[in-house]
Amino acid sequence: MPSSAVTKEWFLCSATSMALFAVCIIMPALSPVVLLICPFPQILLTYERGVPAGMLSAIAVACSIFLAFLAVPSVIYFITFGLSGVLLGQIARKSKGVDMLLGGIFCSLGCKLAAAYFLYKTTGLSLLAPDPSAIEQTLLSLVESRLAPLSGTGAIELRDNIAKNVRNVIMLIPFSLITFSSLEVFFSYVLSSKIHRSRSGDAFFTLPPFARWSFPRNVVVALAVGLVCEFAARGRPGAYFLAQVSANLGMITWTLFAIQGLSVAYYFMEMHGFPKIIRVAIIVLTPIVQLLGSIFSIVGIIDIGFDLRKRARRRQP
Repeated sequence: MPSSAVTKEWFLCSATSMALFAVCIIMPALSPVVLLICPFPQILLTYERGVPAGMLSAIAVACSIFLAFLAVPSVIYFITFGLSGVLLGQIARKSKGVDMLLGGIFCSLGCKLAAAYFLYKTTGLSLLAPDPSAIEQTLLSLVESRLAPLSGTGAIELRDNIAKNVRNVIMLIPFSLITFSSLEVFFSYVLSSKIHRSRSGDAFFTLPPFARWSFPRNVVVALAVGLVCEFAARGRPGAYFLAQVSANLGMITWTLFAIQGLSVAYYFMEMHGFPKIIRVAIIVLTPIVQLLGSIFSIVGIIDIGFDLRKRARRRQP
């Protein structure tokens, strides 16, 4: 029979998981932030008490959500956050560092694809390939008051911009899904690891210092594949799949290059004694300022080929 401490921990993790998901449903404005840490209670419980405890918690929370919000949300929770959290916790028990992070990202992606398939089968709503015309009509209805005072040319331009942006967003859904899964796994691991460390004094999720981050040269191969797909899709209106592969590979690889370029810049700023607040500010501004992102992407490509940090260390006395 479980001890009172284990039972208390099980109820606390289950209640936290239920509360996080309820916040996402009741207050959608907070959901983009809260969803990033939804799996952490099951991660923590599974890591500390094993898969049976984590799975039992996920099932209990799913049943509670079924009673409160009916069937579809409960299944979505179970697949996307409950089961995902249990699997991430088990990965944390078996792997460390970068391997844990990569394994967790693949696991999170698989669970989200399974949840999207379930949602499509039960409601007909496709999250991976939504109907562009329906989204365009919704957005046009929201900006209808702005369309009225515009001239015919201005209204047409606004409609064209909306249609173009909708197509771009839909085309980049895979990139958005990968990005969200990566952030979700990272923040959930960080939070659960910090809580575990406060209890036991040992953090189970650690990564190398940011100034030492580096990606394999295979990233360049992915960029080359994206460029080939873009060239093959050019001038062929029916080659939507190739265009989507090109766009998403391009976004993924340029993001990785930007992260590596930031890591290089962080290394040199650290070496020259820049205050930490400046280093952190540059990291925060890079996703916002497009010019900074482009510069660091170029630096990242150069670093993959020439290892700028290694060359700098050689020059040091």
